[in-house]
Parts: sequence; C-alpha cells; structure tokens
Amino acid sequence: MMKKYSPGASVSSDYAYGCDICQVWGKPVLVWDDLHDGGCFSICHDCLSDVYLEHIANIDKKYEKLLVRRRTVSEKVRIDVFARDGNKCLHCGSDENLTLDHIIPFSRGGKTCKKNLQTLCLTCNLKKGVK
Repeated sequence: MMKKYSPGASVSSDYAYGCDICQVWGKPVLVWDDLHDGGCFSICHDCLSDVYLEHIANIDKKYEKLLVRRRTVSEKVRIDVFARDGNKCLHCGSDENLTLDHIIPFSRGGKTCKKNLQTLCLTCNLKKGVK
C-alpha cells in the first residue's frame, strides 16, 4: 500500500514520514507499508528521481523499441486489403473471422502498408505466428 505525504501534517500524523535514503523529514514522500518483513519503506521525490536516473533510465533506453506501439491500420487500408484479397483467407479460403496479417511481421521491421498486409482467417493467422 502506498501513501502520499500530506503537506502540513504533524509529526504524530499517520502521514509524516522521512525519506529512508536522505533522512530528511518534511519533503513529499512515497511510502510502501506492509513489506514482506512487516516494515515500511519511504522515499522522497528527489531521491526517487535520482534512483530512476541512476538505475532505471538506462534500462528504459535499452528496451525503448519494445515500448513502441503499433500503429493501427486505417479503415480505408483495411477495406482495400480485404477487397484486394477477395474477402477470403489467402491460406484456406474461409470468409469468416477475417484478420489482417503482416507478411513480414511488425516485430521484425515489417511496415503497416498494403504491400505488407494480407487477409487471413483468425485460425490461419494464429497458426502462422511470426513465421
């Protein structure tokens, strides 16, 4: 459970904590109660920022391409690809549960454009995976 420091709270208040890292009282502090050992841990915003910059920011940069979200396919492109493929799955010919599939997977650098999209039914798309 996390509590936020309440500005103006008295020292006897449930919300008056000092930072466990810099040992300064009275700064806005985040507190984690009920740790596995039954204690709590508190850290001020300044120390949290320092910890982030020193330890976490480099990890975020290393994996930032994993955080890139896919762009959705526009309705026009979707309709054009389905029409181009005859509104049928290109593998089995089914006309039910149709999906758009990246020929070169998005995860391997494939673009979301008409040339790289094909119509597959959900079953064939799941079987294909990222192959």
